[in-house]
Amino acid sequence: MYDLGELEVIAPISRYKKYSKLVSTYGVTLQNFYVQNPWMGGVPTVHPQYSICYTETGRLSTYKPSCQQLPRDKALRSIFTSRGEGYTFVSADFSQIEIRCDAEITQDPTMLAVFDQADGDIHSTTAAGILASIGQSKDTLNDDEWEKVRDASKSVNFACIYGGGAGAVRKGGRKSGIKLPLETWQTFVDAYRETFHVARQVKLDYAEHCKQTLKTTIPYGKVCALHPDYAFTQSANFRVQGSAFVALAIALCDLYKFYCESPEVNFRILKTVHDSIDVDCIDKDVK
Repeated sequence: MYDLGELEVIAPISRYKKYSKLVSTYGVTLQNFYVQNPWMGGVPTVHPQYSICYTETGRLSTYKPSCQQLPRDKALRSIFTSRGEGYTFVSADFSQIEIRCDAEITQDPTMLAVFDQADGDIHSTTAAGILASIGQSKDTLNDDEWEKVRDASKSVNFACIYGGGAGAVRKGGRKSGIKLPLETWQTFVDAYRETFHVARQVKLDYAEHCKQTLKTTIPYGKVCALHPDYAFTQSANFRVQGSAFVALAIALCDLYKFYCESPEVNFRILKTVHDSIDVDCIDKDVK
């Protein structure tokens, strides 16, 4: 099927819709949630509400406003800053947390071996393969270009974790600015599945079990109901994302404990989004 978004006459309309959505969702709407917060020195801030029960996987969700689907647009993200001069906005996240959870759950030896290395990075390995398919290498790209390719590689890896196919991968690649034929994306999917075949087989076997019970148990004990037609994708998704939330929750608890026990370190926990924790910290305490 032809992608209408690639037609030259459609491109301006697509750009208008994209930026109109950004302005309405993250420009005008966010202003409705500003509060004068004495805890942040009176700086107008936005405080979303969090829910642990809204998602089936157990991951946190935010509302009023939603802050977990922020686009990668740099101009948009620049509106999120520290409280002012002398403070730094610090964002820290887990590296490849979902793939690490998949490795731990399935005990795939190849995947575990990658993460046993100090610089083990499955996303970068897949990204190098994408570049090789178009006759390029990381050395030929600047940092921004490399990040776009690495983002595209995540589409491959996440599709393989959660049971997606080449079509979903191509769509994710296009969002990162990488346009390749469907057949090329399929070769990456096939290569991933072959390399980490133990992980895939473990999930296939578990999905067959789930078809009988119509439920799956996330490692920390939450039981999720499954649809029989989506046993593979749902059981894989729930267990991986549920495990990722446990890791994040432990990190948040440890950070809050440190905050309570270290009054000499001046920082505030601002928010958490998926696998990242954002804090506002006085400059001298950033390290």
